[in-house]
Amino acid sequence: MYEHLGPDEAVKIKARISETRKRYLTAPDFTPSENPLDYLYLQQLVELISREWALFKSVFGEKSFLMNKVKDIAGVRNDEAHFRNIPQVERMRAYVACSDILAKVRTRTEVAKESGIGNKG
Repeated sequence: MYEHLGPDEAVKIKARISETRKRYLTAPDFTPSENPLDYLYLQQLVELISREWALFKSVFGEKSFLMNKVKDIAGVRNDEAHFRNIPQVERMRAYVACSDILAKVRTRTEVAKESGIGNKG
């Protein structure tokens, strides 16, 4: 995945993983994720998906579907992260956008399972 993000972003993500490991080193009941995807910012994830759209088109269909959903999520996510008040209708819009994205991913995952894609053995 790092090669798709570029060397500068890869260094930043590896640093966030290392910082998280150090921060929670003494927490006996918690093991930080090693998955680089868990450390991407929303914009980085969007850029990665856009660059590799051929891999994601079968999941989301038109790129505008995903971009519109991310737009609905991003504003609320940013306001929430900075402890700003958010109108309930905007929270609901973001929730629905997340649900719509997850529904597409789950549908594609089920189709892949049924057709044996990704099965090892």
